[in-house]
Amino acid sequence: MRNIRPIGFLVCGLVVAQAQSVQAGTIRIESVVGGSQVDVVTKKKTKKAHAGSPLAVGDTMRTDAVTSARILYPDQSQLLVGKSTEIEIQKPEKGGQWARLGAGSLRAIIAKPKGVGNSKVIRFGVRTRSAVMGVRGTDFVVDQDAQGPSEVRTLEGSVEAAKDDKSLTQGKGVSLSKDQMLKVDPKAAFPKMPEKFDSAQFLEGWKARQPDLSALTARVPRPEAELKKLEKVVPKVEAPKIEAPKVEAPKIQPPAPPAPPPPPPAPALPKNPFGR
Repeated sequence: MRNIRPIGFLVCGLVVAQAQSVQAGTIRIESVVGGSQVDVVTKKKTKKAHAGSPLAVGDTMRTDAVTSARILYPDQSQLLVGKSTEIEIQKPEKGGQWARLGAGSLRAIIAKPKGVGNSKVIRFGVRTRSAVMGVRGTDFVVDQDAQGPSEVRTLEGSVEAAKDDKSLTQGKGVSLSKDQMLKVDPKAAFPKMPEKFDSAQFLEGWKARQPDLSALTARVPRPEAELKKLEKVVPKVEAPKIEAPKVEAPKIQPPAPPAPPPPPPAPALPKNPFGR
């Protein structure tokens, strides 16, 4: 793959109600389809990686012309990486994960945390050569031509697109709702309005271009479903029920009937006048 000289960048960010630290855990390559392995360029060397291999900050994963892959984050957010694609795992910033798409096609299905509200905090970001986006639990596709523009399409949720990080955090971006897209040419002015597109028609064409990735998407549950699945795996420990001892009321015997009064004394016999 040709080296790509950055000309600006694109950021896809998930906005949350308040800053949250990155969930502890390992970013990993969850699936590899089409081929059996991908190239991972680290700070020291280039190595082959397979399904289950971890990815660290600074690693760049490259797929070839027949291979697609799925990257899974600890919060169950997913990056579906198409053929002939280059993506770098970047350093988390202010509680959010970041990646850079150098070239190729990427579909991001971002887990929506509880309590999402209006905020400038980016929970997940994807940079390319020419724009910036922020999302809230969104399903979107980013295509980056190696020498040309970036294209962003929202399949679910909403996306905020801007020309750079500063514009994004200041709320100076362009909002993309479902079935809206933005095409950003690094040599032209940043667009002010999104365009409409037919998501069903787009996905049909995307399926033809990325058949393995499309099949992988079809059998991948949404992050919310995976989180519920994890909740079922963790057994619920209920506190033992402590029953209060049964206390029987004392039996009260009815009082004994009063003793009958003594019989009256016998009457005295009359005195015998005859002394007998």
